[in-house]
Parts: sequence; C-alpha cells; structure tokens
Amino acid sequence: MKKFISILCFVLLAVIYSCGGGSTSGDKESSDEASEKVQSGKSSKEKGEAIADCDDYLDQYEKWIILYIEALKEYKENPHDNKTLMKFSEAMSEAPRWAEEWINLHACAYNEKYQKRFEEIANKANKAMEELNFE
Repeated sequence: MKKFISILCFVLLAVIYSCGGGSTSGDKESSDEASEKVQSGKSSKEKGEAIADCDDYLDQYEKWIILYIEALKEYKENPHDNKTLMKFSEAMSEAPRWAEEWINLHACAYNEKYQKRFEEIANKANKAMEELNFE
C-alpha cells in the first residue's frame, strides 16, 4: 500500500510538473492572450471559489499541498484510523482537479515566474514525501 501511494503521488506530481514545460516565441504570444483571460476573471471554480489568476491558483495549490502533507503524516502515524484514511482519501481525490486546473491555466504554466513557484511547491511536497519515506 505504501509503495502504491508513493508511486501515485510521484506520478501526479510528474504530470503536473511536466505540464509547465518551457515556451517558445509562438507560445509566448498565445500565453499572453491566455494570461489576459485569466487576469480578467475567466476561470474555473474550486470548491465554490473562483481562481482569479495565476497567483491565486498557486496560493490555493500551496494550501492544498500543506493539507496533503499533513494527511500523509497522519497516515504514516496511524494508517488504520478511519478518520485519517478519510482525510487522506479526500486529499488524494482533489489531486486530479489541481492537475487539470494547472493545464487549463496554461498561461501560468508557460510563464517562467509561475512555473518557478510551482516547482518550489512541488519540491516541498517531494521533500516531505522523502522525509516520510514515501519514495
């Protein structure tokens, strides 16, 4: 079970991380147009809260990563507790939404500033998983 969770976590992070690849000059133009749409308020919703822009997405994503890490720690301490399993399950069920949202906000993924912050958040999650021996 531990290896399955670890593999699932790394695959999810790899998918999310890979969606933020580098940009070319052609990507820059479409990225700027998409960024304007994101900045103007066109976005999808997460738990009833609209994601206003790239910074907002990354703020919310970082909060989710912190909750996810807490769920991992609790799971590691007591993997048979039903409350812990529910918290962990809820955190895991949100992962695909975060990946999809990052893809939808491709202007963010192609912007070096946001890509760097996204990588820092992903590295925080990777480091926590390594410390908890979920590698």
